[in-house]
Amino acid sequence: GIFTKTLCENLNFTHLDLNDIFNTQDFFSNISYRDFFVENMETLTIKNYSLIVSSSAFQWVENLENLIYKTSKNTSHLVFSIYSKGNLVEIFNHFGVSLDYKSTKEIYQILKKYYTFVEFQEDEFTLEFSTPLKALKHLKETGVTGFSSSNYSLTKSFKSTVLTYKVSYFSCKN
Repeated sequence: GIFTKTLCENLNFTHLDLNDIFNTQDFFSNISYRDFFVENMETLTIKNYSLIVSSSAFQWVENLENLIYKTSKNTSHLVFSIYSKGNLVEIFNHFGVSLDYKSTKEIYQILKKYYTFVEFQEDEFTLEFSTPLKALKHLKETGVTGFSSSNYSLTKSFKSTVLTYKVSYFSCKN
């Protein structure tokens, strides 16, 4: 709910609809919204909106192009952030698991098919931890990896105290 609360503090709007794959409505008790859809965004029937925003969710979809196409039919303005290729390379290099992150260029190419104006920015940042175990606990607490468990010896042999995040930000208009 951090992103939604910040959005509400900085934008004026008539109606706000929210969507999450899990029922997280308790996090939004102090936010006024019209509808809350507990559904996978890929199967959700999207109404017409003047603006659709998303923070760090699009990397989870199986068919990003289909979601972008569907979204473009229902809004003239889409703004989102997405973890992109190069995200959490330390985890991939050690455990061999990763989401199928797309590069910023790949995402841009998809967006240009459906939006006339696409602006983007990339950001890479690292978080440093005092121990490798604290780095892994951070991932477990945030749930950003897409994997739930690993074997003990592989986990114990993880040596990195740094996690690299790669984020792309897009603003698209028709």
